[in-house]
Amino acid sequence: MAKEIDPKSTTRAKAFEFWMQAPNPMVTFFKTLNVTRLVKVSKKRGLKFNMLMDYCIGKAAAGVKEFYMLPVNGKLMQYDSIAVNTIVKNDEDEVSSCDIPYSEDLATFNRDYLKYTKIVAESCQDWDLSENSMVIGTSAIIDTEIDGAVGMNSGMYNVDFAELEANMSSGNWDGNAKILSDAAKRLEIAGADFIVIATNTMHKLVPQIEKEIRIPILHIADATANCIKRDNIKKVALLGTKFTMTQDFIKNRIIEAGLEVMTPDAQDTELVNDVIFNELCLGKILDSSRKEYQRIITEMKNRGAEGVILGCTEIGMLISAKDSVLPTYDTTIIHATEAARMALE
Repeated sequence: MAKEIDPKSTTRAKAFEFWMQAPNPMVTFFKTLNVTRLVKVSKKRGLKFNMLMDYCIGKAAAGVKEFYMLPVNGKLMQYDSIAVNTIVKNDEDEVSSCDIPYSEDLATFNRDYLKYTKIVAESCQDWDLSENSMVIGTSAIIDTEIDGAVGMNSGMYNVDFAELEANMSSGNWDGNAKILSDAAKRLEIAGADFIVIATNTMHKLVPQIEKEIRIPILHIADATANCIKRDNIKKVALLGTKFTMTQDFIKNRIIEAGLEVMTPDAQDTELVNDVIFNELCLGKILDSSRKEYQRIITEMKNRGAEGVILGCTEIGMLISAKDSVLPTYDTTIIHATEAARMALE
């Protein structure tokens, strides 16, 4: 069972204070261990390796009193038992979560492990003991011999697009700068090496965000320009929101990379923008709008464009390479690919 305790009466008083103030309290530490002896025990005694790993994790945690405490909804709760979480590949070839009650007796733990993982695998339903036990997370998958990481900070921070859109419509760009700067700072605190702003239009605010953080921002225009240059294209059309097409925060970065940028005329700029906000952002994919985009792309090809930048994360829902008479450069895909490459360096 769990009961509320006064943080000041525990060794976790300062940690609790930091936890409550932290933008993202989840921190994962890794320590490499030699499990050769565990593998030998597994083979010699016919016990599942991951069961033994879970048992060892539970045994280590059970001996540390702080592991029985957890902040929950602004309160510090103390548990009188521990469970170890494992990930089960279920009968639908997906994964389910299974909490195993920790017992110091290995035979008892093994029995419960086999019992509950079997139930979860067959029912495809999670087995959750978190209401009454402090659950120690692992990533052991019952039919594999390797572990990954569960509970690790994904490095993602979601913001409310409705709020961003309202600020854009009212011209409150400072409001959006604050929202995104706060998000960037939280990611920096969480350990991010660089920031990816997963929207073209919000790159208008990059200079303001950069002033608030120490880590770099992977600019969507830089990644896109480099991709285009590798194809030896010199002149590109740019489609996006009205802000992206009429202002310089994307265009200038691409021009500085040595490319020529062209945009639709005023009437078509409004059309492209309206389709984004009034259709694509609402999940509406209309053939009539696709034909209009195709018309605009064709006209820009006739004006000399050698490729077209799909400079809004939603445009890829409507236009793909097969829909265009010009090579397409989807900034969403290019940006994500470059971010993955940088993260793996």
